[in-house]
Amino acid sequence: MPWPHPGLLITRTTDQFLHSVTVEHFMNSDHGIVQFDLNVQRPPNQKTTITRRNFRSINGEDFQDKVVTKLANYPRNVGVESLSEFFHDGVTDVLDSVAPVSEKVMIEKRRVPWFSEDLLPLRKQLRQLERKWRRTKLEIDSQIFTAKRYEYFRRCDEIKASYHRNRIQEADTKRLYKIIAELSDTRTTNSNVLPSNIPVTEIPTKFIDFFDSKVLKLREGLGTQTPCIDRDDILPIHTFTNFNSVTTDEVTSLVKQASSKTCDLDPLPASCIKDHINAFAPFLAILFNASLSTGIVPSHFKSAIIRPLLKKPDLDKNIKNYRPVSNLSFYRKSLSGL
Repeated sequence: MPWPHPGLLITRTTDQFLHSVTVEHFMNSDHGIVQFDLNVQRPPNQKTTITRRNFRSINGEDFQDKVVTKLANYPRNVGVESLSEFFHDGVTDVLDSVAPVSEKVMIEKRRVPWFSEDLLPLRKQLRQLERKWRRTKLEIDSQIFTAKRYEYFRRCDEIKASYHRNRIQEADTKRLYKIIAELSDTRTTNSNVLPSNIPVTEIPTKFIDFFDSKVLKLREGLGTQTPCIDRDDILPIHTFTNFNSVTTDEVTSLVKQASSKTCDLDPLPASCIKDHINAFAPFLAILFNASLSTGIVPSHFKSAIIRPLLKKPDLDKNIKNYRPVSNLSFYRKSLSGL
């Protein structure tokens, strides 16, 4: 690497960062060219192995027929818990036949919020042209690839600028301050930020103990401060003697209008349920009616994924500055909507 200006190259003697230093002098000048090699390596990509199902490979009609056949054989004259377990196990069995669980090595990359689905076809073309150029080594293929790469980067800049422009225009004063702080990288966001002073293997246990202690303290406070109330004084004036059973059409309408957010506890994504709701609605109506008529909520519906969230971005990453956020099952939220 040529260094055109005179100066000093200072490194620690223990570092293997700089080597092969040479100085080339000129006869008619007191300046020289310093050349050296830098031992700089690109950080290795972090790879993780995940288990997944390839839902895109599912044949819609075949999947729907198997779901209808499986759920039609539900056990009669059983409790809500048995119906819930049958549904969970039955859907899992169908998925194992049409989209079995497989392992995939994922390369962790930083995701950007401004990335648009419109860039995917352009990026796909860019990669195809790059592979063609590397295979043929022709100058014309190199020029085509370079032009497409310039087009892709220009489009990325346009989408990124439009994304941040819209955020700034739609933001109020408080939100605008947060956006500016985020773009200037003066503060970190409060999502997916975990304490750095605790070993990774101990973080789940530490959070569980902390959240449990908060719940216990709250219960103890309520038990000592809440006065005893005579239930005879708070009996309702109106009574609820009967209710209409949930119909298949009501379940279908409820699921279609619900958000597509999925919990890791669900046997299949919410979007898949909404796409094939005609196959799931009859049994879901039976399950929801059994739960409402008996007043029993299945244990599958009582579980949630707890994610710690930093209360404010500028707080220290101390475990006391986190609050728990529950990610409920899609079916649990659907039952609550009734």
